[in-house]
Amino acid sequence: MLKKILKFVSGLLLILAILFLATYFYVTSHKEEVTNFIANKISENHEGTVSIGDIGMKSWGRFTNPAFHITNMVLLDSTEYKINRLDIKDAYINIFIKSLFKNEIQLKSVEINKAKYSSITRKTAITDTIPKKETQDTKKKSSKPFDPYKMDLKIEDFAIDIQNIPRNKDIQFKLNEVSSIVNIEQDKITSSLDLDALIKLLGFNLEMGGYLKDSRISGSMNPVIDLNSGKIHIPTFDLSINDQVFKMTADLDTANKGGFLFKIENEQTKYLSTVSLVADNIQEKLSNYVIDEAFYTYTTLEGSFAPFSNPLVN
Repeated sequence: MLKKILKFVSGLLLILAILFLATYFYVTSHKEEVTNFIANKISENHEGTVSIGDIGMKSWGRFTNPAFHITNMVLLDSTEYKINRLDIKDAYINIFIKSLFKNEIQLKSVEINKAKYSSITRKTAITDTIPKKETQDTKKKSSKPFDPYKMDLKIEDFAIDIQNIPRNKDIQFKLNEVSSIVNIEQDKITSSLDLDALIKLLGFNLEMGGYLKDSRISGSMNPVIDLNSGKIHIPTFDLSINDQVFKMTADLDTANKGGFLFKIENEQTKYLSTVSLVADNIQEKLSNYVIDEAFYTYTTLEGSFAPFSNPLVN
């Protein structure tokens, strides 16, 4: 009886080993396709040159689907300043093997460790001052049937620095950790997302100061992205800002000029902790007031992504 069990186990392990090696070498043979896929995806939204220090295979801990291990991937900006727009030190990309058989690349999971995104505008182009006409999306949908799928996303230590010097804008924050399960459908994307981040500054107009200076935020949310309209809706969730918890709802419109609306509510607001989160000009107006007891607050932050716009706070 023992011999039969050992024989069965040995046979099973041999089959698994053969399947793993076949998968491993099949995926390895598609390295160039994956490299081109990554470069093309990044180039769709950013002008510049993509370079990858090394791309190899990582099988440990990823038995069913070997992952592509990418190191030192850089997007060099095409502007005259030639800065590194995107710099990823370490990343893993796991793809569905079945998608390769269809000559497609479908991501199963993405893991990014230690990265930085920088966008620094030092002068305003003439075209930026001219209002753009509203345009209709003329992209044709693929005639191929779309099979919904899930993708895991994990990000650690991702710094983001967006500056526009002529417009006095400076937005800097770091994603300490982001984990999400993304459900991708033909017309929308939904996800469950856990966020832990450090906001250095939200400076929409530096002449007025900035919001949330050196504030840690965290929360679990469920964003919904409408791929047809370009609108993003985040239903009400608990957002922790330093030592307080707020109810927050968010709506963003990424089409054309775009816009955003954030609603923040707290029934037990601490005065001193809250004042430190607002812009410098507002802090100055409130400097002569002190409220010892907690109070109810409801705040909206509404604005546009159009040039020279500043958000309205109520």
